[in-house]
Amino acid sequence: MESRAEGNSGILVLLGYIHDQAGELDTAQHWYSKAAEAGNNEAAATLGELLASRDAAAEAIPYLEQAAEAGVVRAQYLLGKLLAARAHSWLARAAEAGHPMAARALPALRRTTDTSPDNVKE
Repeated sequence: MESRAEGNSGILVLLGYIHDQAGELDTAQHWYSKAAEAGNNEAAATLGELLASRDAAAEAIPYLEQAAEAGVVRAQYLLGKLLAARAHSWLARAAEAGHPMAARALPALRRTTDTSPDNVKE
């Protein structure tokens, strides 16, 4: 089946979606990855979301960057959240180790990135 889908990112995305809906996340990840490698930025965004939901933020970031740079807004948002969380983690470590500038930067980062939960309806 893979040879028939090669070069057609739409088919690759569809295969990813089918497996995603069936709960076969490893297989969905495979197909979304193939589509992203073929230049499908929506697939890159979807793969980034999938990886982030599986606590694989470091793996998600390159795919989200691909999609974000192509203008996929949902990827821009999630990438910003992931990078802010990483920044928070590193600044917190530095502050705990006694770095004064990190200690001063941390509250400002918290205020800037403090958002309401995604599941709150406005």
